Amino acid sequence: MPLLTTRGAPVRIADRPGAVTVDVRQGEDAGLRVRAVLELADGVRIPVESVRLLGSPPHGAALTATADGLPAGTAPDGGLLLLLPLQRIPGASSGS
Repeated sequence: MPLLTTRGAPVRIADRPGAVTVDVRQGEDAGLRVRAVLELADGVRIPVESVRLLGSPPHGAALTATADGLPAGTAPDGGLLLLLPLQRIPGASSGS
């Protein structure tokens, strides 16, 4: 049975986890450009501004097909979302 949003659009569940990470690169002015990204299992990096985290502490992420910076085909066309589990980092605390 396929998962659908309340609007009837398809929902896809990723078969491999992603990870929230920091992308550090040399900027145009010889400085550093630092940004948080969601890295998918295939290496695609999506700006965190386009990601909706699920849970507290976060244990999953949702991506909408219309999110900025989302490569074509990552989320179902016209669909609300791609759901994926987040990879836990060993030894990381939940902040409590």
